[in-house]
Amino acid sequence: MPFLVLALVGLCAIAIGAAWLYKTHNRALAHQLKNALEAARTEAALRQTEAREALAQQTATASVLHVMGNSMADAKPVFEKITESCFQLFAGLHGGILYLQDDDIVHLGAHLGPGAKELALGLPGKLEAGSITGQVIKGKRVIQFGDVHNDPGATSKLRNNSKTTGTNSILFVPLVSDGVGIGTIYVGRETVGEFSAKEVSLLETFADQAVIAIDNVKLFNQAMEARAAAEAANQHKSDFLANMSHEIRTPMNAIIGMGYLAMGTKLTPQQRDYVQKIQQSGQHLLGIINDVLDFSKVEAGMLQIESGDILLEELMNDVATLIAEKAAQKELEFVIDVAPDVPQALVGDALRLRQILINFANNAVKFTPTGEVAIVVRVVTRSDTDVLLHFSVTDTGIGLTPEQMGRLFQSFQQADASTTRKYGGTGLGLAISKQLAELMGGQVGVQSEIDKGSTFWFTARLGLGMATPALLLPQADLRGKRVLVVDDNDHARTVMHGMLQQMGLHAVDVGSGQAALDTLRTSPIPFDAVLLDWQMPRMSGLEVAHNLRGLPLAQTPHMVLVTAYSREDLLTQALDAGISDVLSKPVSPSTLFDTLMRLMSDARPPPAPRSVRGPQSLNGLTGVRVLLAEDNPLNQQVACELLADVGALVTVAANGRIAVELAQAQTFDAILMDMQMPEMDGIDATRTLQALPGWGGTPIIAMTANAMAADRKRCLDAGMVDFVAKPIEPEHLFKTLLRWAWNGSPEPTTHHAPQDSAISAHQARLLPAHIEGLDLQMGMRRVMGRADRYLALLCSFVAEQADAPGRIELALREGRIADAQRDAHTLKGLAGTIGAHALFDAAHMAEEAMEHATAIEYLPEVKYLLDALVLALQPVVHQQATQQTMPPGAVDPAKQAQAMEVLLHLLRNDDANAQRHFADNAALFAALLGEHHLRVKALMNSLALDEALEIIEAVALPA
Repeated sequence: MPFLVLALVGLCAIAIGAAWLYKTHNRALAHQLKNALEAARTEAALRQTEAREALAQQTATASVLHVMGNSMADAKPVFEKITESCFQLFAGLHGGILYLQDDDIVHLGAHLGPGAKELALGLPGKLEAGSITGQVIKGKRVIQFGDVHNDPGATSKLRNNSKTTGTNSILFVPLVSDGVGIGTIYVGRETVGEFSAKEVSLLETFADQAVIAIDNVKLFNQAMEARAAAEAANQHKSDFLANMSHEIRTPMNAIIGMGYLAMGTKLTPQQRDYVQKIQQSGQHLLGIINDVLDFSKVEAGMLQIESGDILLEELMNDVATLIAEKAAQKELEFVIDVAPDVPQALVGDALRLRQILINFANNAVKFTPTGEVAIVVRVVTRSDTDVLLHFSVTDTGIGLTPEQMGRLFQSFQQADASTTRKYGGTGLGLAISKQLAELMGGQVGVQSEIDKGSTFWFTARLGLGMATPALLLPQADLRGKRVLVVDDNDHARTVMHGMLQQMGLHAVDVGSGQAALDTLRTSPIPFDAVLLDWQMPRMSGLEVAHNLRGLPLAQTPHMVLVTAYSREDLLTQALDAGISDVLSKPVSPSTLFDTLMRLMSDARPPPAPRSVRGPQSLNGLTGVRVLLAEDNPLNQQVACELLADVGALVTVAANGRIAVELAQAQTFDAILMDMQMPEMDGIDATRTLQALPGWGGTPIIAMTANAMAADRKRCLDAGMVDFVAKPIEPEHLFKTLLRWAWNGSPEPTTHHAPQDSAISAHQARLLPAHIEGLDLQMGMRRVMGRADRYLALLCSFVAEQADAPGRIELALREGRIADAQRDAHTLKGLAGTIGAHALFDAAHMAEEAMEHATAIEYLPEVKYLLDALVLALQPVVHQQATQQTMPPGAVDPAKQAQAMEVLLHLLRNDDANAQRHFADNAALFAALLGEHHLRVKALMNSLALDEALEIIEAVALPA
């Protein structure tokens, strides 16, 4: 029993012990588990913190790099961004960047936190080698203080500054560039304690970024200085070239001008030969000087592309005028080939397009001993607003090797040295052409084969113009008329054939005179016209004409001789051979069309342009009151007659001052304001009106021959609302007025351009098919197809502008630059109005050159072109004066009295329609006024109605 009790007691003890041991073990395991979980949580939190810090650091670094990329010229924004990032990442109390410049002078780059004002007071300042800043920068080492107030290494200045800012720990990191200390970045904290290695590394990263910013600024400044130096050098070179060109051009102007005058005097054959060679050499040298001047402008970036309206046919005619004679002298065929899909109305810089084409074409003629030179124009791409055109000049000349082509389009380069010796030139023309083409959004290039010829080409992107060139389609009864083209040159024949097909005519072409006679003899359907090339092998055009008259034809066709030589020299021979007219090569489509329509319809005048608006749509101008501010009588005449045709009521002011007075005294619906006028120009007049108290805002529309962007901006800045360029395009003038002064009336009106009146048909027969130097179709378009008005305009132009170059030269020599500029401006505008394109360009160049005191150099060319035009117009002027004179018995007294009564009524009411009435009845008034007629006519043309009335009342009315 005792044993059993004892055994039970033992078992219980063992059980109790085992339970105690199990409980104790579980507590240990739980504690270990708890510690492990806490360690894991701590590690995860640490990793999250590190990840957040790394992300923050990466974001801060990236933001600094972004600022750096946008601040290449200024390091300050980068310094500020770095300081801001440090402030956030280091939980800093303050921080900043100091950098050295100019012999160890310390500058403050940026600072955040307290102490900025005190720090700025001592900066910029000399770096102290013993200071903490000096030790960091010069020693290129990191310095930090965990407890700045108790650290023996801290200087008293640092302790004082730290006390002021409340800083207890601070870290300095040097800025090092190329092994040289150039500054320091610092961060201060309020807490005591050392900065960790990671924090030091982070601040070193920011220090590197600050160094990059400083280096970038240095590099940028060096680049800018180098660029400025290069530009200054280029400017000096360009100034030198321009000045030298001017100094050479001045005596060259005298040589060429005096040579031209000498050619007009009585000279022996030997003297004439000498003077002619002086002229040719002078022109050649002047061309070289012009190349040098243009090149200097291109290099200096001063050459700008203008934007203005271009009629492609006019531009090509101008090029032909300058090149055709040179080609004829070498007996070269000169062809202009414009594809039918090439738009005629464009927007761009006509002067520069012409310059490239003339350069290429001159070179082609120069390097082509025999064969042909052709200008070809094609469309590359076209959109709704612009077109890329491909211009090429092809010749059958000496050609180029691949090595020679590689040297082209570079400054002062030609194919080789022998080219300069044999043909002359500077080698600048192609380089300038390349620059101009690129400025117009295009390229240049060349294809060539030695001894077979070359093709020089360029492209230009041009806007699509709003002008509406006349449609070259004959009346219904003339369509399908048969025309035979006779020319031995395949290209010229193909181009002429294409023109005729486009005009709705039936064209047949043959390559020789004998083939022409055979075709005419055997054709079952007769031909209505024959176009004969003059110079063909075996049988010339004149010989064909003589032989043709002997053929037994049911209908003898009209014959037109086409020649590259002087039209006047052949005219007599042509008439003797039965030829109706002579055309100069290359023949433009409009000239060909006008000639054939006149011959085949027995009507002299070129057809009036087809308007996009009919008379009904111009009813909105009936009764519209227009103030015309214009000083030139011819421009007054043109504008007044155009406006009178559509029923507008016009009041004329001869200058800006009078315009201001009239605008205050009367009410107008619109004001047409010329920019250049005496006493007060259009800009000042507009500003004066705009400044008037209570000015009603009558729309003021600029009218000027200066149609460039800068002029348009001046007008708009002054308060004008729109712009009408001279020479005046009637459609544009009417559209502009309808836009700003429409009367709102849709009713029909009788105030529109009269159709074929008897007097206009009578005077139309005086208008030749061709006048050298004039685009007759354009001139007629400017006066809405009125032949009588155009003839009067030509006569007035001769009377008023024949001495314009002399007036301009006198004004320049007397220092009256404004007067000279105004006269050149007037001549330019009037030349454009009558269709004298070459004279327009020359006067434009003279006007532009007045700003640079070089205008007198352009006057010989202006005078040459004007004299030639005046000479060509003399027969027209003489015939016009003769036609306006009636024999005494031919005057109907009743009609004369009625016409005078109407005229007096109009004059006494100051009605501008008096001018048109006087012109329409010119013969009646010429017989009545006798010797006073021309004086009255001049006064009427200049709208001096009161003076004209005085003379008429004194001469024509009974006492």
